[in-house]
Amino acid sequence: MKIKFSRSSRYPNIPLLAALILVIWLILVCVATVINFKLSKFVDLCLFKRVTGYPCPTCGTTRGIISLFHGKYIQAWLFNPLVFSIGIIVIIDLLFRFIFARKIKITLTKKEKKNTWIIGIILLLANWAYIIFYVG
Repeated sequence: MKIKFSRSSRYPNIPLLAALILVIWLILVCVATVINFKLSKFVDLCLFKRVTGYPCPTCGTTRGIISLFHGKYIQAWLFNPLVFSIGIIVIIDLLFRFIFARKIKITLTKKEKKNTWIIGIILLLANWAYIIFYVG
């Protein structure tokens, strides 16, 4: 594994579609939160859970973000540890770009890529099992 710091723009190129999806998701979260508080009725945004009855691998993220806004950082992480761990890594990367105008580039060999995929899938499945059995 080689880690290299290369020059980069302070402002990363974010695809328009990704930004649009994020904005739509934030609007849905805000609407669901208002409904939750005003009507005291829980609104579930997860279509996977509505169809199958089981939470998806990202379930708990909305509740975690609401917990973050209330200053409950550990509770937010416990709602979905993998999503919040990846979120912290992304925030660190973005801060590194904004402050130092550098991006972190990690080069992996073919074997390291394969092992990274295996570890990533194991972490995803373990996180999903945690969400199913403990978070709901």
